[in-house]
Order: sequence, then structure tokens, then C-alpha cells
Amino acid sequence: MGKRLISMKEAAEELGLSKAAMSRLVRRLGLTIFRSPRDRRQKLLDKEELAKAMEPKPERGVIPALAIERAREFQRRLLRQRKGKLLEDSAELIRSAREERSEAL
Repeated sequence: MGKRLISMKEAAEELGLSKAAMSRLVRRLGLTIFRSPRDRRQKLLDKEELAKAMEPKPERGVIPALAIERAREFQRRLLRQRKGKLLEDSAELIRSAREERSEAL
């Protein structure tokens, strides 16, 4: 049975994407691009391959949750090290750097 091919334009319209976004998606997913035998400029995609690549993956939810937890732990560690301040006041950093530079001259 032959592949059901659709143009990049049709695929972009179905997914609600621009042509540029569709090209990036195809490149990121590593989908096979076919050339139309009638018009070599037209790019075609296998509709089944595209649909399979667009299916949600169950493990995707686990990785972000783990990353969020690691980021929160890193933030807590920084807060402990910096005595409750995540970031120092930038104006104070600039002022102290200017004073050091003035003293060095």
C-alpha cells in the first residue's frame, strides 16, 4: 500500500502553523521529505509519519516535573548560601565595583 503524502502547505494548515514553523518542526522531528514527481519544488510529507510524530509521549510529563523539582532544590540551596537573598542588588554591585576601581587608580 502506498504512502499517503500531503504537501508541507497542507500539513501546516492542518496544524495551524506558518510555512517557516512547519519547516522547523519537520527538521526537529527528523521527518522524511519527499519531492513531488510533478513539481520538484513541492515538498511532501507522509501523513502517517507526521501523525505518529505528533502523538503525545507519556514520558514527556515526567522529565519536566523532575527538572522543576531540581530547579526548586537549586533555588533553596542558593537561598541558604546567600542568606535568604536569591540575587544581590545590582545597584549595590555597581557601586562597590566603582569604589574598587577608584581605589585601584
